[in-house]
Amino acid sequence: LSRHLRLYTDIYLPGCPFQISTTTRYGTEEAAVIARTDINTGEILFLRGVLATFEEGFVPDWSQWDFSIMESSRYGVCSLMEGPLRFVNHDCYPNSHFESCATSEVKAIAIRRILVGEEITARYKVNMFGSRCLCETC
Repeated sequence: LSRHLRLYTDIYLPGCPFQISTTTRYGTEEAAVIARTDINTGEILFLRGVLATFEEGFVPDWSQWDFSIMESSRYGVCSLMEGPLRFVNHDCYPNSHFESCATSEVKAIAIRRILVGEEITARYKVNMFGSRCLCETC
């Protein structure tokens, strides 16, 4: 529990380069991760998450689930993303990607420079949104 709680408390440290904010990019207000400072390529400090794996064979109904449900390419199972990383929204031209850093931990890696005020995004599963993607790129 303390490790999971630390994922959230670390975002209040002075050196944290992002903040949890809101966006209306999908038509309704929802959480978003916004750069508080310019971020160079590489690991985004404190932007981590933990995957809680569902039972084998579980396949979510994507229309009914929060999009913090991920399909693990490593383990081939569905997992619930917990921690601040769960607030990273999808974009077809993302500025970050997720990378495993421990058995169930995931971190965000900036794949291009992210400017202050820019939303931090990652590419979700292909066709997750059906034929109509609502990201800013599309």
